[in-house]
Amino acid sequence: MATKKSTSARRHHDIPVWEWIVAGIGALLLFSIVAFTIYRIGEARDPAAFTIEVESVVETGGGYLANLRITNTGDETAAGLTLEGKLMQGGEEVETSTATLTYVPANSARDAAMVFTKDPRTMKLEIRPLGFEKP
Repeated sequence: MATKKSTSARRHHDIPVWEWIVAGIGALLLFSIVAFTIYRIGEARDPAAFTIEVESVVETGGGYLANLRITNTGDETAAGLTLEGKLMQGGEEVETSTATLTYVPANSARDAAMVFTKDPRTMKLEIRPLGFEKP
């Protein structure tokens, strides 16, 4: 029995210092990841919110292309975001177009375009999000 105790005590002393340092760093990293995950679970998140800007209107062979910049200012991602654009003149709807963005991450911007047969520069263009999925 005495030899077993001295062997186990000896093994403990045979572990190099650098192994203890690496083990300590690993334990610290693991603790940090767990603490951060718990913190993020309890954190309040703003839902997806969009600002839509018309960057340009270009005449094409088949009509007019309204180039859009969609910014998601929320903390949640939107999938399958559908936009509706209406050309209005004198309070009446003249033409409607839609665009769908596959994926708009939180706090990011994406580009899209809508096609119209009439020139959006000569009328009021109203664009609004119709809906999206929460992935």
